[in-house]
Amino acid sequence: MKKILFVSAFVPCDKTAGQNYTRLLLTDLLKSNTVDLICFDAAHHQLDLYCKSMCRKIEVYSINNINRMLGCIQLPFFHPFFVSRFNIFIAYKLYKMVHQEKYDWVYLDFSQSFVYGLFLHNTSKILMCHDVISQYYLRKKSILNYKWVLRTEKRIFSQNNVTLFSFSEKDRAIIVKQYGLSSLVTSFYICDSIINLPYPAKVENWFTFYGAWNRLENEESLSFFLDEIYPLLDVKILIKVVGGGLSNDLQEKIKREANIDYVGFVDNPYEYLSKSKALIAPLKKGAGVKVKVVEAIACGCPIIGTDVAFEGISEKFSDMMFCAHSPLEYKSIIESINVSFGKRQYNRDLMISHSRDKVIIEYMNKNKSYK
Repeated sequence: MKKILFVSAFVPCDKTAGQNYTRLLLTDLLKSNTVDLICFDAAHHQLDLYCKSMCRKIEVYSINNINRMLGCIQLPFFHPFFVSRFNIFIAYKLYKMVHQEKYDWVYLDFSQSFVYGLFLHNTSKILMCHDVISQYYLRKKSILNYKWVLRTEKRIFSQNNVTLFSFSEKDRAIIVKQYGLSSLVTSFYICDSIINLPYPAKVENWFTFYGAWNRLENEESLSFFLDEIYPLLDVKILIKVVGGGLSNDLQEKIKREANIDYVGFVDNPYEYLSKSKALIAPLKKGAGVKVKVVEAIACGCPIIGTDVAFEGISEKFSDMMFCAHSPLEYKSIIESINVSFGKRQYNRDLMISHSRDKVIIEYMNKNKSYK
């Protein structure tokens, strides 16, 4: 049994794909380890009940714009993205906990928490890099911002006694190329709601949009579809938009279209994916592996999207990924796509089997911690 300090920039819960990964990893760790949890809440999310009941100690810190500004003031040479959760008093608290408790591992989850590792010298740390943030800022085409992110990310990644993990070979290669640092690759968890999903008797005649719509890159992709692609499509094509947080403006725009249904937040969105002809994901921004694409494949649902949407996904799943570069290409693929039941089932099974690799837990068990 290991003693672990688990620090997450977000509350472990099922509200977003990244938080759900955190929740599932923490749940696995709690089965055979003692875990103390420190996390940050910027959206009034509730901690998963199992994690709440099983963690030995829990501290949840609320985050607002004042906290973010204080982080920038305290570490002014670091890019604001990486210090949005930073507080010198929390850093000191973590420092004391590490020295008093003699943890085997400190697990730092999401890039916004990594800065705390700089204050924890004599302990073994794992940095779980959900995204290489420099890639996100590179696509925003702001050179000064990008260079600032590069400097900060390199400094944070280069701290002592650290093992870096990412979700794809592509991110691993980027970390090597940009920072000259090695990292390991782990797989996403596939939740039980997907694994236990019965395979549908038939594929329905609809396409799905799925995501957290309060995220700018998701909202922009849906706006692009509504403005540039949807007017070109055959009027018989049905679209379902699944997920919460959609702006009032987009909801009003959708109401004017008879063949688009805004479903909103649902407890089990995977039933929609498994029955859908395809997930549409015309993403132009973002970094790292897109969890919605992983989940769609695990539901047996093909995806029509961009290079950005398919970033980091293995070519093993090429039968399920249809890349489009223009509205006319989207129209052509949407109106002709027809992936067989056999291919959908095969790729579903393959993705689920990949998710059963417990790379981080096995690494903690096999490697001696620094004390």
